Amino acid sequence: LPYFSSDDPVLFQGAIEAARNALSPTATISPELRSRLEQGLISGTGNLGHADAQTTNDLISVLGQIKDNRVHDVLWSLADRHTGTEQALIAIAWQKDAKDLPRLAAYLTAVPADSQPGQTFFGVPYAMRAQFGDAALPSLRTVLEKAPSPAVRVRCAEELMRANDPS
Repeated sequence: LPYFSSDDPVLFQGAIEAARNALSPTATISPELRSRLEQGLISGTGNLGHADAQTTNDLISVLGQIKDNRVHDVLWSLADRHTGTEQALIAIAWQKDAKDLPRLAAYLTAVPADSQPGQTFFGVPYAMRAQFGDAALPSLRTVLEKAPSPAVRVRCAEELMRANDPS
């Protein structure tokens, strides 16, 4: 737990990996320890300024598996601060809150046409369709019509085709 605030990247990454293992569905830990680990992970997001991209994505990925309003708010905060944005948006989709669909679509329609690879949120349309099913289709159609980024439009079109959507 103390390593969630470590400036040492190896210790910080180790704490995230230990939490991932402890919080896995097959692990049996006490509710008290689970709560402490979840709080440690949330607190650890304040340390992401020292982390590389992989560590950032690893922490966000573990957070995304925790169904909790605090985590949900932290994930949106990370996306808004442009910290691990794509992974944060994917993790938000994992939370399966249908109220997030319009905001996810807004992020995708805001991606500039000349965005660099890695800034196109390539995996978000898939996460939307995979997590929300048919409920995501109107949002994906909106992004397909309005996104300035050809890469984002292509990803939405692919997901709509996978759903046999006529658009």
